[in-house]
Parts: sequence; structure tokens; C-alpha cells
Amino acid sequence: IEEIQHGRMEKAFLYWSLLAHFIQEGSAMGHIFPNRIFYDFFPDDAPYHRHYHQMLDFCNPELEPVRPNLLGTSVAEIIFRLGMFTEQNEVAARRVFFPMLEACRRDDKETMHRLARPFLQSAILQCASLLHTAIAIGQGDLNLEEAETLKSFNLVDAVGHTIHQGGKYAHIIRGHNVVKGK
Repeated sequence: IEEIQHGRMEKAFLYWSLLAHFIQEGSAMGHIFPNRIFYDFFPDDAPYHRHYHQMLDFCNPELEPVRPNLLGTSVAEIIFRLGMFTEQNEVAARRVFFPMLEACRRDDKETMHRLARPFLQSAILQCASLLHTAIAIGQGDLNLEEAETLKSFNLVDAVGHTIHQGGKYAHIIRGHNVVKGK
């Protein structure tokens, strides 16, 4: 945003491309999970070694063009919304983890592409929205009507990656409070 404000678009796009790569990493199943987990659940049973990470990286489903969304009116809002996209991708990846690895074992590329599509489509939306938002803020051209329609996220759906669920605490459940160990 600062580079855009100073008219240094080439440098702004360099920073955006670095962030886009980071976003892509968090939207690819081979990067969402550590490599070791693939082999813990599915040890080699074939005469050759399966490179799950590489197989997942080569998923290339047909993706749709997107209309970027404003991610906020401040850096803090942008970071929060991008973080929530990451949370949503990880939760969705956990839901298809086993079917995806079974598809890898069968070399079922059609299923692999279908299962990878939502994550990769999310990366396209996030990258486009990040650039759209940075330009809008950097050029002082925020559409206040668009800002009022920002997508809200339910914090109940967030997964705390670095929070240990120790003691009497448990997962937050929709429609319930965290009270008395529940």
C-alpha cells in the first residue's frame, strides 16, 4: 500500500507477487499439511515411493475468473480477512484429506483436481482481492458502499493453530458459550 501511495507500482507488484505466493502455499493441500502426515496415514505399499506432495502440487483443475472483493479499509482488516480465508482452507482441507490421499493412491487425477479446486479457487480470489484492496487504499479510492458490504466471518469457525486446548477448555461450538468447561 505504501509503495502504491508513492507511485512505485513495480515495487508494489513485486510485494504483491511475494504475498500471492504465500497465499497460494496456504491454498495448496500439499503445503497446508506437513509432508510427514501423508506417510503417517498412508505408508508406502507399492514397489515405488509416492510423492504425495508433488502429486498434490500438480493438481490443476479448471478455475473460474473471479470478481475481487474489498478485504477491508485498513491493513489490520486485510490481514484478518486473509487469515480467515486461511482458516477456512485448512478446515476444508481436513474434510477432504483422506479422500484426496485415496485419489492419489489410485492416481485418480479427476478426483484430485475436483477436491483441490476449492482451495485453488480461493487462492485466486484472495490474490485478486488483495491487489484490488491495496490499490483502492493506496490510491485513496475506497468505495465506501463496497466497504459496507465486506464479507463477515464467524469466529466460531476459526481454528486456533497455535492454541493448545488444555485444561477445561474445549472447542467453541456454534450456539454455545465457553462456560464451565464447555
